[in-house]
Amino acid sequence: MHSVCRGERKIYVTGVLFLHRISDNRFSHDAQRISAMLKVLCGDGAMPHLMLCTTMWDTVSPQEGSDRLDELCKTDTWMEMISLGADTAKMSNVGSKANEEAERIVGELVRNRPTVELAIQDEMVNQAKDAVETSAGRVLVEGQKEQHESDKQVKQLVRARKRRSSCVIQ
Repeated sequence: MHSVCRGERKIYVTGVLFLHRISDNRFSHDAQRISAMLKVLCGDGAMPHLMLCTTMWDTVSPQEGSDRLDELCKTDTWMEMISLGADTAKMSNVGSKANEEAERIVGELVRNRPTVELAIQDEMVNQAKDAVETSAGRVLVEGQKEQHESDKQVKQLVRARKRRSSCVIQ
């Protein structure tokens, strides 16, 4: 059964697959921002339809991978998504094993699950919000403001160091 909105069918999803390389030795600021964006794009109600999939397990030792996965699951965003029903999965990156794992993960994600409307869909279609007015848009704009402030501070620091070094040379 499809709902009708403005003359078009609504499109729902069964699941969302998010891929993160377990080979990354730290959870970078960008990775944190992307995870936060993922959370608001999906919304709390869609968390049981989200699979946080770590890839490239064949490039790290089992202990190293396990330690990194524990770290990821303890980050605020991943911990919150998991507490709201998101699941985690591990995947290699080469050969038939990778294909089998991918099929198993996607199968788990879509098998016998109802469809769900993501938060971004609800905000833009049902609430007729522009992209920048959505929760995800606000997160994006806030991230851009933070980046702008950071860039500004770096430029000021560089200018100050240039002035000091030119005073020393003269």
